[in-house]
Amino acid sequence: MPALATLAVVFVGIGGGDAARVDRQVQTLLTREAEVELAEVTNAQRKKLATHASGSSQLVRDLHVDGLVAGQLEARKHGLKLTLVVYGGDGHLVDLIELPLGSAALDRDALDTLRSSVIGDVTALGRAAPEPRKAKPDKPAKKARRAPPKVEPEPEPEIEVQPEVDADADADDVPGLDDSGDGGDGGGDAFDPDDLEDELGVDGVEAMGELGPEPDPLRLRVVAGFGMVARSFSPGPATIPAYSSAPVASLQVGGEVRPSRRVTLAVTADRTVSMSTQLDATAAPTTISRWQGVGGYQLTGGTVEISLVGGVGRRSTVIESKEPMRSPDAHYGYLVAGTQIAVAVGKRATLHGDAAIEPVVTGAEPTAMAFGPARRWGLELGAGLEVAARDHLYVRADVGYQRFQWSWTAAGDRGSGGAADVFPSASLAVGASY
Repeated sequence: MPALATLAVVFVGIGGGDAARVDRQVQTLLTREAEVELAEVTNAQRKKLATHASGSSQLVRDLHVDGLVAGQLEARKHGLKLTLVVYGGDGHLVDLIELPLGSAALDRDALDTLRSSVIGDVTALGRAAPEPRKAKPDKPAKKARRAPPKVEPEPEPEIEVQPEVDADADADDVPGLDDSGDGGDGGGDAFDPDDLEDELGVDGVEAMGELGPEPDPLRLRVVAGFGMVARSFSPGPATIPAYSSAPVASLQVGGEVRPSRRVTLAVTADRTVSMSTQLDATAAPTTISRWQGVGGYQLTGGTVEISLVGGVGRRSTVIESKEPMRSPDAHYGYLVAGTQIAVAVGKRATLHGDAAIEPVVTGAEPTAMAFGPARRWGLELGAGLEVAARDHLYVRADVGYQRFQWSWTAAGDRGSGGAADVFPSASLAVGASY
């Protein structure tokens, strides 16, 4: 790897499949605001630098620079993640910044974050660079005496009066100003406000000051898979038959749309494939089903994402039999209020967790004739692991626990103990993200 001719803080680019525009934006920011220079490395070397992999420090030292900035753009579950790494001239890690992006472009918040962090790091590296040593002049063999020089009076400087310039005048109408960008000497590149629009995606000089956020593209995720679900109904009153089933197979489908960087809308549904309940000498076909729709708002981004969620759902258990001594069917129409957390583990894996309270607001109660209306509310906990198999495909494994608690306040002692209806589940699914 050839060394650079002079010491400088350099930018080696942003790697990744959709990184072209982000690369131009970061390049413009660094070169205009911190006078960073550009350097070329191979894609493999850039990725090693951007991930701070083994050997990255030696790569920096081999370039003989005052500092280096490298980056990588990666696809994640809820969008893209930009990683920028800043190195000192000796190869030590100065800073590592991770930014979640809703699209392959930097909005105002992202640029402000880079301006307050990376620009400061680069400026500090430039100030810390050692000044070049000045050569000492040769000492004369013998200092000869000279007569004091005759001091001539300096002529008074001529004051040049510049004509008043109209702010709306074209560059061609102003004396001494042309399109060369350096005051008319022809030694620099022309400055065109449209250049910033091309680089940063907003109008003119506003790009480096008040940057308007770009609209996030619509993102879509779909998922389908198999799972297992079981039910355990434990009533307090002895007159209500209990129910317990072994785990049975179920089908699961779901979809998610992300209209903006922080807002997510999702719907899921699952249903048992084949299930029956043994009633004396007969087996009654039985179905456990569920659907749920929620909206989420992301509070934090980056490695740890925390979101608030709310929505509606319905869980049902239906036994196709009129046997009076069988366990009653269950119908729960409920609201959802809870939180979700996602933690990135490495580059391709994400851990998920969620918790919600689910007050029941609708649903038939087969026990109402004997015990009166019941007060019912639910609790749900879940955890999962998602692994990105390829750019648009992922595999996800989940476990869940949903519990509905009954209480019959109007039944007095006859309804003491209430009832608990529990639905443990597990699933393995394959999804696609666009």
